[in-house]
Amino acid sequence: ANKSEYRKFKIKTVRGANDVACLKETLRRRFHHSLLNHISGPMGPEMWHTQKNERRALWPMPDLVIIDGGRPQLGAALEVWRELHLSIPLISLAKRLEEIFIPGQVHPLVLSRTSPALHLAERVRDEAHRFAVSYHKLLRRKQLLRR
Repeated sequence: ANKSEYRKFKIKTVRGANDVACLKETLRRRFHHSLLNHISGPMGPEMWHTQKNERRALWPMPDLVIIDGGRPQLGAALEVWRELHLSIPLISLAKRLEEIFIPGQVHPLVLSRTSPALHLAERVRDEAHRFAVSYHKLLRRKQLLRR
């Protein structure tokens, strides 16, 4: 894991607990950065400007996106893929039975519990959870201190 490439997204448009809507907002915002670079090219050596006129490193397109969740989360991600015309391979990993959902396939892929591919996907998912939960706890702590 290259932790310097981790990104945090504070949810701005969703009120209340709505996992699917939060996922869509995060995906839109994440890939907006990559698409700006892809369409307009870098502004200067490996850099571009954000709306706040800050300088940030370019966000390359990934080779694969793994979504945490089952069919609903995969469906939400596919909506964003269609909206942004993305062609990046996409799968989702549902935690309870560790099923892998693939767009266009009716049945989920169920790998052996001893499969190295499943273990890798689980480690990626668990690290994403750890990172997201720690950020969520930080935001909640800050919110409580403001009151």
